[in-house]
Amino acid sequence: MLTPRQHELLKLAQKGLKIRQIAATAKIDYGTARNELVFLYKRLNAKGRADAVNKAVALGLLKPMSSESIQSASGDKVATPAQERDRHHSLTGALHVFDDSMSIR
Repeated sequence: MLTPRQHELLKLAQKGLKIRQIAATAKIDYGTARNELVFLYKRLNAKGRADAVNKAVALGLLKPMSSESIQSASGDKVATPAQERDRHHSLTGALHVFDDSMSIR
């Protein structure tokens, strides 16, 4: 259903890359990347990038990604809510108690 190029662009969109990053990674012009993505959205009858990726996964055109593979626009890894919760608990769990003599227990 998808050409190899369309599949590549959709996989890059799935990773959370912006159009400029997708274009640079695929070594194509920004306008070409944007037009290809818009065409993909129409072809999948999607309202946008997330909808297109979700529909492609549902149709078996893309494999679901693990949260470790998802990037923010800046290229940083994106933590899942569970990972954020665990990080928060690990930070708040390290509590030191001081008594009047200011020694750590």
